[in-house]
Amino acid sequence: MKQGCIVEFINKTNIVSAVILELNNGKLKTLTQFNEAVLINIKRIIFAEDNVYINLSRNNFEIANELAVIAKKREKIAATISVKKIWEKFKEQDIRLPANRIAVFYFVKPNMDSESAVIRALFKDRLYFQYNKNLFIPNTKKKIKTKIIEKQKQKEEEEFIKYVSLWLYKALTESNNSITDMTVGDKNNRLIKILTSFYIFEKKSPYHKIVASILKSYNLLKNLSQANNRQFDIFKIEGKEAIFKAFVKLKIWSKDINLNLLKYKISESFPKEAKKEAEDIVDISNSLIFKDYNNRKDLTMLRPVTIDGALTSDFDDALSIEEDNGNYILGVHISDAGHFIKKNGAIDIEAQKRASSIYTPDQKISMLPNIISEDICSLKEDKTSHTISIMVKLDKNFVIQKYDIIPGIIKVHRRLTYYDANLIINIDKDLEILHKIGKAFRERRFADNAAHINLPEINIWVNENKDITVNKIDKESPSRLLVSEIMIAANMLIGKFLQNNNMPAIFRGQQEPHKRFFTKFSDSLFKNWMQRRHLSPFIISETPMRHSGLGVSAYATATSPIRKYYDLVNQRQIRAVFNLETPYTKQEIKSIIYDLETPMNAVSKMQQERNRYWLLRHLETKVGEEQNGLVIGKHYNNYTTLLTDYMIICNIPVSHSYRLKQEQEVTVIISYVNAFKNIIRCCLKL
Repeated sequence: MKQGCIVEFINKTNIVSAVILELNNGKLKTLTQFNEAVLINIKRIIFAEDNVYINLSRNNFEIANELAVIAKKREKIAATISVKKIWEKFKEQDIRLPANRIAVFYFVKPNMDSESAVIRALFKDRLYFQYNKNLFIPNTKKKIKTKIIEKQKQKEEEEFIKYVSLWLYKALTESNNSITDMTVGDKNNRLIKILTSFYIFEKKSPYHKIVASILKSYNLLKNLSQANNRQFDIFKIEGKEAIFKAFVKLKIWSKDINLNLLKYKISESFPKEAKKEAEDIVDISNSLIFKDYNNRKDLTMLRPVTIDGALTSDFDDALSIEEDNGNYILGVHISDAGHFIKKNGAIDIEAQKRASSIYTPDQKISMLPNIISEDICSLKEDKTSHTISIMVKLDKNFVIQKYDIIPGIIKVHRRLTYYDANLIINIDKDLEILHKIGKAFRERRFADNAAHINLPEINIWVNENKDITVNKIDKESPSRLLVSEIMIAANMLIGKFLQNNNMPAIFRGQQEPHKRFFTKFSDSLFKNWMQRRHLSPFIISETPMRHSGLGVSAYATATSPIRKYYDLVNQRQIRAVFNLETPYTKQEIKSIIYDLETPMNAVSKMQQERNRYWLLRHLETKVGEEQNGLVIGKHYNNYTTLLTDYMIICNIPVSHSYRLKQEQEVTVIISYVNAFKNIIRCCLKL
């Protein structure tokens, strides 16, 4: 190849004609038919015409025009070539064909133009030949059939991409009356499934590439229409947001949809097998004789009380207190859910998949069917119930002397809310003693170096009309203190009981905090916040270990068997001690711990994210208002600040006009909140 020689190379999906201007060390400086100077490697040349040269003394425009004429002539010849006819000639041969040999076969008088035309035709139609290093290899019949199928699929995909991009555009621009049928039919069902998967999982979605093409096509369509339709808000909507807005407008989703339910495949309803089993349990329990003195102790003479939130509908624990010659008998009565929920039954299998009931501000998703959790197993007022009861003998100073764990039968004497209990705790003798017991238990935990965290809890409730109520709950109120401390003690005793009976179980442990900010108890919001950040993570194990946060040597929760699968498993191990069922083996416990890790993480994440979403939705109405803040620290260009009335972090920009210190109380103004985008911004009131 020399200066002035006509060459051709592939640029993306096209063949380009060019002329060599300079040749230097395997690099060609060329001028193309499009009047563009291009530097290419000599290896990219697919065709060279060595015996015809272009006069380079003319200007570039004239040279490019001549190249364009040559290219057009060759494209015209290529259009007359039947690639299939060529393949029919060579299909049975295991051969690599140069373009000049094919041109000799196909044309009466082959020349450079016809040779180039062969390359162009075979390069454009990839069905019959493979192209490799300037040689063409005939495809087998099987490969051609596969390619035809692939080509058809590609065509269908391209048509589907156009359809979905237009679907998105119409959903966002047309009136509600014009979009009534956009969610009907297999095609629409498919696109909804694909867009949903992409919206939730993004690059992890198997449909990531096709949706990327759909959104690209949608943006082109949107931009083409923008000039004449500037009034549409659609032109401000990009990417994923277009999917969300379209789905909300078409009522596929509500604007407050909990997408984590889709992400983690959590269903509000139960499988038909679990529903049928629940119905059978109801039928059996209705005819059950509860006072089974051979296996259970009759505790119906006691006066148990349930203390829960006002909206609680499933009651799995009750407390009783009796005086005994200057001492006390504390009863912690736990619903014996294991009596009704049999291992490996339909309800049990579904409960293990769910791992826990889910509580969010706008909904509750039970671990067990409601007829079981809210009726059959619930310790309801005036209802006779099966229990696993922890009977604790205390001396006059509320020191534990001994305890028994027994299968029992109780009848709840009364139901109280935390609010109710707080109102009467100083005039109700039973509640007053229970409160004293709770405080004594806490002091002993402090003596064992418990890392107690005293932070208020933000309770968020959303009613059917999407009205949001936000309350700041004092976890140190008398009723909450007595319930939490007595339940900690009960689970500690359960841990000891299982340990003493050599029963593998799901034990909880925690190593010492990374750093101690106080001992025993502190009212400092800052110190408590920092202490929580420096706690060691919880450890779940089949063997007992110290729980430093609680200040106990063995801890196994079994006080919420209606709501937590961990607790149901531990309760079954207690029942096994009394030969009420076969115990899990150590290996089975290890397997359950492993199986529950993923769903428990999903439940925790969902509850946290959903609480934050609704809190931000509430704070959207507070933009421009002043709030109390506490500076937690400094991070890059922001002061990390806690809005103390809502226990949510909001960053304040660093500025040369003020300097803030850790633990400083400040007044901030909420400047911007977007719950959908998980954003809250604040500024300092100067």
